[in-house]
Amino acid sequence: MGIFSWIFGKGKKEEKKIESILFNELENYLLIKDRENKDGEKILITQIESLINQLIKELREEREAIIKVDLKDKKAEERIKVIVLENLGCYSNHVEKLILNLSKLEKTNLNKLVDAIDKELFEFNNKSKMSYEKSTFLVGKELGDIKESINKFFRELKKLLEENKDLMEKIKSVYLTKTSLCEIKDNEAGKAESEKNLREIDKKLKKVNEDRDKIEKIIEEIKKSEKYIYQQKNKEKAKEKNKELGNTIFKLKSLIDFKLLESIHHASENKMRILKSYQQDFNQMFDKDKPELIEFLGDDEKNTIIEEVARIKITKEEICRIEEEADLLENQNLELEKKRSELDEIKKKKEWEENRIKKIDEIIRDIKVKISEELRKIGVEII
Repeated sequence: MGIFSWIFGKGKKEEKKIESILFNELENYLLIKDRENKDGEKILITQIESLINQLIKELREEREAIIKVDLKDKKAEERIKVIVLENLGCYSNHVEKLILNLSKLEKTNLNKLVDAIDKELFEFNNKSKMSYEKSTFLVGKELGDIKESINKFFRELKKLLEENKDLMEKIKSVYLTKTSLCEIKDNEAGKAESEKNLREIDKKLKKVNEDRDKIEKIIEEIKKSEKYIYQQKNKEKAKEKNKELGNTIFKLKSLIDFKLLESIHHASENKMRILKSYQQDFNQMFDKDKPELIEFLGDDEKNTIIEEVARIKITKEEICRIEEEADLLENQNLELEKKRSELDEIKKKKEWEENRIKKIDEIIRDIKVKISEELRKIGVEII
């Protein structure tokens, strides 16, 4: 398959006079060459159309001859005759479809027309091959006439294209180059879009950087303020008090002999429940004004525990007040984190657009190389 391969793949390469043009003049050059090629292309298309019409005329007549084939006088088993007639009918249908497809070919573009002819005849050969071979067992001349008509068409078409090889090369190269220039324009449009996006990204990047710098400056000023320094000292003090508080609560809990109390009150389900509850969560002692556990203790223990509980409550309240005080930097730190996240996202978008531009530049370079190679075939050099 490939009529073009017959023309462009064979024969001695002739030395062509080299014509040099600038790349930015290429579009106008192609318009001129396109106009120059049009007259020759129209004449060649008309000649090919004449060959197609002649082939269609012959195929119609030869198909009628196939339809009228009579195997009565043929010396063969009836079973074989039936098989041959079935395949002959199938082959006839393929010929009919070929006639229809050839008559509907678009005849405005030479390259497309030749490719379409090649495609139709290639498909016809593939699809009809089996029915043709099974029919030739008893039918020879009628099938041979069709085959000869198609072969004759190929020979005449090949000769016609070979005679117009230079024109075919020019038409093909001009067409492919125009297509490549359209690809370059599409890619340049994409590049322009990315460059515009980059300008917008850089503006946004500058603005967000300025906002971040302002917030960092505010944070530095707050850190130097007396109020912030005092707050930080209080927080350190709260941390120390928390450590001390933990130790104090542990010591306080160790003053209570839970095993002894359980042995005393084991008969009371309610009291045992209370004892177990405080043993598991001793902090209940500081959540209530009168913890139930106090009632289980002796007078000496009770007074000691009550005093310690009161002191611990005061300490816990003081720690809570310090910890609940609004951090002077909290809002600023949140804003700073937002700006940093925003900067990361903007930088990712910038990197994506930059990579897209690099990729487009590579694609355009490759297309220009392809254009140079194609035009060199018809003696044109890009400078």
